[in-house]
Amino acid sequence: MGCSFDTLKNTIDVYNRSVASGNDEEFGRRFMKGQFLSGPFYLFKCTPVVGITIGGLKVNQRMQVLNEYGEPISKLFAAGEIVGGLHGTSYIGGCSLAGALALGRMVGEQLAKNQAAP
Repeated sequence: MGCSFDTLKNTIDVYNRSVASGNDEEFGRRFMKGQFLSGPFYLFKCTPVVGITIGGLKVNQRMQVLNEYGEPISKLFAAGEIVGGLHGTSYIGGCSLAGALALGRMVGEQLAKNQAAP
């Protein structure tokens, strides 16, 4: 894990004291599930990533991105999860592909119309 035994032991001791006191002064956690008292313990490295955001850009029916005044920004389109309101206030797993395909097609249609326009 790239840390010394003493560093790991101290981390576990601090966590266990936080659980026992019900007060996590280091991170402010409110829900801690029990202490680490006996092994075996297993460690793994984990890198957090953002898998989804709820919110995003405002668009009109043509999938043009709108500025702060609700006006389309020239030549700027959006599709997929970057579009605000696509998932409402919660995310249902597995729903991303349909939105990306449907909205991507709408953007493609708008771009094709723009190319055909004189």
